[in-house]
Amino acid sequence: MENNLLKKVKLLFVEDDDIQRNELSMFLKRRLEKVYVAKNGEEGFEKYNTLKPDIVLTDLRMPKVDGLELVKKIREKNRLIPIIIVTAMNDKETILKSIDSGITNYIVKPVDTNELLDILSSAVKTILEINSKEFETIVDRDKINDLKNDLTKFLKLETGKGPSDIRVNLNYKTCELSFINFLTQYEISLITKEKNIPMVDHSRNTFFEDRSSLLEKLIKEKLSLFLEFEDVKSDAKHNELTLTFKLK
Repeated sequence: MENNLLKKVKLLFVEDDDIQRNELSMFLKRRLEKVYVAKNGEEGFEKYNTLKPDIVLTDLRMPKVDGLELVKKIREKNRLIPIIIVTAMNDKETILKSIDSGITNYIVKPVDTNELLDILSSAVKTILEINSKEFETIVDRDKINDLKNDLTKFLKLETGKGPSDIRVNLNYKTCELSFINFLTQYEISLITKEKNIPMVDHSRNTFFEDRSSLLEKLIKEKLSLFLEFEDVKSDAKHNELTLTFKLK
């Protein structure tokens, strides 16, 4: 079960030592879907931004940008992605600093590969648990309510009709907003004829796509998340619409 889960994982491995990086990455490539490698924290952060891995495994002592700084930079963008550090046994002070920075787990050198697989399996379970939770359990409820209120005001101002409910859900890669009963009376009257449903869906999709940057800014301000608009899907027939934003 756990091996099957690992086969679906994309991991970024950051290590400045060529021998350790090559040996461990070869071991992981046989067990994970994809293993990206970087030689230092600077390169690691660039690859994190472009490749969007599921898990980050990083050494602490590296040139240019060290592992501790890399953890901080990633955490500024994504508070949920599992980050595992590799460190020397006697580096207890740095381990404590890393824990304060938000690491998920650590493993000491020389790396025990069985222990590493156990830690990675645990990280995958954490990802799955996060995916199953309501966003309200992860982000402060008051901030969520403020966001819902502002989104309702925004839609009332733009269309004359606010939704009856807004549901906010988060996983480690995306934030989804679902608007319930959002159609105006005019749109509702239009879709009584089934041939008009595609037209209303297209109109609503275009409406939100045109305002995606405003919505991005609103969510960032309210929830302190770094994200970008990814998709909108209107379901006029059921009076629901879902916006998807990709966490960065």
